[in-house]
Amino acid sequence: GLLCLAAGAVAIAMQQRMRVDRLFLAIVGPFVLLEIATPVIGALGYRKIYDVVSSLRMAILWLPMVMLVVLAAPVAEPRFERRFRALLIVSLWLNIPYGLVQIAVDFGVLPAWMAFTRFLEPWAVATNFEVVLGLRPAGFFTNTTALSVFGVACLCYFYAQYVARREPVDLRYTLASLFVILMTTSRAAFATAALILAVGWFGLDGRRKLKLVAIVLAGVAAILLVIEQTIGLQQA
Repeated sequence: GLLCLAAGAVAIAMQQRMRVDRLFLAIVGPFVLLEIATPVIGALGYRKIYDVVSSLRMAILWLPMVMLVVLAAPVAEPRFERRFRALLIVSLWLNIPYGLVQIAVDFGVLPAWMAFTRFLEPWAVATNFEVVLGLRPAGFFTNTTALSVFGVACLCYFYAQYVARREPVDLRYTLASLFVILMTTSRAAFATAALILAVGWFGLDGRRKLKLVAIVLAGVAAILLVIEQTIGLQQA
């Protein structure tokens, strides 16, 4: 993080061309500003000046991303997006089957050793790393919440691609992202996914609106039926 900040500062000092993306700054800027300012406000309010260090940590975490956007040449964007898309696709196809394996292990259908991520706990760098196992799978993340956040992030990307490009492959990955979210049975993720689908729905034409609604309702009904028949919706 510090190295990225230093490289960005040097580029700016050398008067490298900066590209101001107003939409990006309007969306991300207030969030980054609050992330940096909040620890300072808290340190002053609680009279613990050393808590200002958290502000530096937030700057190291978020400012490199901002610098990447404002300093990157436009020709680099398609290449970066292709790699980012490939990363999300690979991550989806790794977490979906492994999440199903975790559920099957909990039901006793598969042997316990197949949920192998718990064997990685002794090598974790963070002392609080602990894999949470159970009917709500975590995939290759530490807990169900993290997996649901990943599913929501994938849904945002692939659904936006489907609305903009109208490619069937983007719809398939949108449904895969929804499956990840449904697999976690996270109510907060359900609400977030519903909001995302509702907002994007207005960008679709009439035929694709009906197609999306039919597919999503059929998929949700099938998964909820499976959950009800296995563990029950109340327990989930």
